[in-house]
Amino acid sequence: MVKLMFYVILLAALPLALLSSCHILENPKSSYATAAEARQAGAIGPNGWLPELLLPDDATSIVEQHNIDSNDRWLTYAFTGTAPVGLPNCKDTGVDLNTIDAPRWWQRSVAGIGSDIEIYTCVHRSELVGYWVDANCVLVIGSSQGAWGCHSESMIPK
Repeated sequence: MVKLMFYVILLAALPLALLSSCHILENPKSSYATAAEARQAGAIGPNGWLPELLLPDDATSIVEQHNIDSNDRWLTYAFTGTAPVGLPNCKDTGVDLNTIDAPRWWQRSVAGIGSDIEIYTCVHRSELVGYWVDANCVLVIGSSQGAWGCHSESMIPK
């Protein structure tokens, strides 16, 4: 009888375990100590999930997560110098950060940046195997931390 109960519980838990692993596989999360490490790993640039001009060279404590299906991307980082704010296709806006549909870890990180922040909205175009992916992004810059998030809007054949 105990063996039967064990198998019933195991079978009941299996779908939950599979669903949980699908989320992790669909939304991989990576951490890098420095921008140089992220660049060496191929995370920055045309074949990576992070745009070339976004991270300052002295960026540290980099955390990145993306969704393989939707191409949504989320990034947080720290820096000691000056963060790049002259990014192409970005404008200073008063977007309400509470309205952004983002992972909880990203929202907590943004809340920790502080109140003295600059918020930019950006249109970002990236390349993905035969397609251009257009995304609406938000860039948050504080005195020593930054955050970036993008929701992909459309895929256009090249």
